[in-house]
Amino acid sequence: MNILFTSIGKRGYLIEHFREALGGCGRVFACDASKYASALALADKAFVIPRADSRDYLPALLDICHKHDVKGVLSINDRELPFLAAIKEDLARHGVTALISEPDVIDICFDKYRTYTFLMSHGLGAPRTYLCTQTNELLADLERQRIELPIIAKPRKGSRSVGNYVIRSKDALVAAMRRTVADSTEESEKHIFQQYVDSDQFSIHMLNDVTRKPVSVVGMVNVHRHMDGESPTRRSTGMGRARRCSRRACVCRRVQVCRTMM
Repeated sequence: MNILFTSIGKRGYLIEHFREALGGCGRVFACDASKYASALALADKAFVIPRADSRDYLPALLDICHKHDVKGVLSINDRELPFLAAIKEDLARHGVTALISEPDVIDICFDKYRTYTFLMSHGLGAPRTYLCTQTNELLADLERQRIELPIIAKPRKGSRSVGNYVIRSKDALVAAMRRTVADSTEESEKHIFQQYVDSDQFSIHMLNDVTRKPVSVVGMVNVHRHMDGESPTRRSTGMGRARRCSRRACVCRRVQVCRTMM
C-alpha cells in the first residue's frame, strides 16, 4: 500500500518510520507547497503542490493518488487539517482514505475556545478562557479572585505558540482586549485570553485505525517551551530529541495496520 504525506516540511522522521512500518509492502510519498521542504528528499517520490487553501489542491492530490496508486493520505499540519478534512469524502469517492479525524473533531481541537467549552461541557477541568468580547467577565473574575495575573493571550486558531504573549497588568490586559476587538481579523482568528498556568506541558499522541479504535497512545513531556519572551524551563538536548524520535518510532512500529487498514 502506498501512502502520501502532505505538508511534510521538515518531518523526515515520519517518512522513515512509516517506511519501516510498511516493511516493504508499499512506498511512502511526500508533498509540500514549498520546494524547499527538506523532508521531500527522503520520500520515495516527492511533489510540489498548491497550498491547501487553493482550489487546485484537491485536483493535485487526486492526480498524485491516481498516478501512483496511493490509498492513504496523511497530514499532521494544524493549518492544513481543516482543508483536508473538508475534502475527505471527495477523496473517499476516488478510493483514497484521508487518515485524519472528522471535520468537527478537528475544529474542536484547533479552535482553542471550542476546546475550552468542549472540555467544560464534559466536566473536565481547563484554564479559564475568554473571548476578546468578554472583557467584563474577565475583569469580574479577576476581582473575585477566580483567576489572577498574569494572563496569556493566544491566537484562537494557532500552533507552536506563535503570536502568544503574557500580560502582567490589568491596564495592559484591558488595552490588549480593546485592540483585539478593534482588529479587522475574522472573529475565529482573533486572540483569546486565558488563565496562565506555569507548568510542564504534557502531550498525548494517539493513533487510531480507520475504525477509530486506538492503536497506540504515547504520553510525553515537552522538553522546552515555545513561549515568546519566556525562558525555557528545560533546555532541549540531543538526548531529548532522541527520546522524542524514539517515542514516535514506537508509535509507527506498532502501526502494523498500515498494511491492512484499507
